Amino acid sequence: MKNHGESAVVALVSRLDREPIASLLVRPDWAWALGHRPGVARVELSCATLRVRTAGGTGHPIVFLIDPPNTVEHYDALIQVLPQRARVVFVELPGFGFSTPGPSFDFGIQAYTLAIEELLRALELEACTVVGSCVWAYTALTLAAHAPDLVQSLVLTQSPCWADELRWSRRIDRHGIVRCPIVGQLAMYAGRSRAARRWYRNALPPGVEQRPYLEPALAALDHGSRFALGSLCQAWFRGGLPNFASVPQSARLIWGNADRSHRRSRAHSLRELLPNAECVTFETCGHFPEIEAPQRFSEVLGSLLAPIM
Repeated sequence: MKNHGESAVVALVSRLDREPIASLLVRPDWAWALGHRPGVARVELSCATLRVRTAGGTGHPIVFLIDPPNTVEHYDALIQVLPQRARVVFVELPGFGFSTPGPSFDFGIQAYTLAIEELLRALELEACTVVGSCVWAYTALTLAAHAPDLVQSLVLTQSPCWADELRWSRRIDRHGIVRCPIVGQLAMYAGRSRAARRWYRNALPPGVEQRPYLEPALAALDHGSRFALGSLCQAWFRGGLPNFASVPQSARLIWGNADRSHRRSRAHSLRELLPNAECVTFETCGHFPEIEAPQRFSEVLGSLLAPIM
């Protein structure tokens, strides 16, 4: 586990990804961020400022924790096929997209969990279906255990057990640059566009046209969105095994079999923490089943929600 000295170092250098220091390197264009998609808003919390996109009706709430470098712009097609009665909320988490961490935000799992809880309570949402991908699955799991009134069900995509997630983090950062304090933050600022290009190349299936995924991400980066992977990896992956609790909520575990970044991860291995989960494999999808195959994803989501919709 991390000692107190190492935790203090990580907390200190993560200030590079928070205001006002971050604004010296990347200045967000909020006029652009709020002005070119319907339903996009800026939500002020005690711990962060979040960019959130809402769609749909006033029915069952479905909350998407956006997997970076994707942003709210990536979900146009999915919005068209989701249940129209559902109230759908897309959230860019602090340090990613246009969501800005506050002065005390330390980029740890608990900090992200409390940010989502504060957001859902501010929006007066409860008994939600929370959709989390990759690392955000663990935030969703922690929220389900910590605030079960907020989480009725879970949809977790591309999310293996923690041991495999840790090995995955080391494969994508094989030289340890991103996990190195200060170096990781500066490397991500300097190379954020290059990192996005590399990520889509590795995360999407071979031969798939990358432009529909890459162009919205690059446009957001050009207008000041953030990609604070250094601070996140240093807070999440430099220590030991967190104590994740098993949760009883109904769940779907979705796995894209053509994700080259997770080719060594064990599909559906997270089921050990979800006794009421059903597993679904998308054979031809990569890391982003919800935006690569929106119609099928909506059908899987519908099968989970059928009793309550």
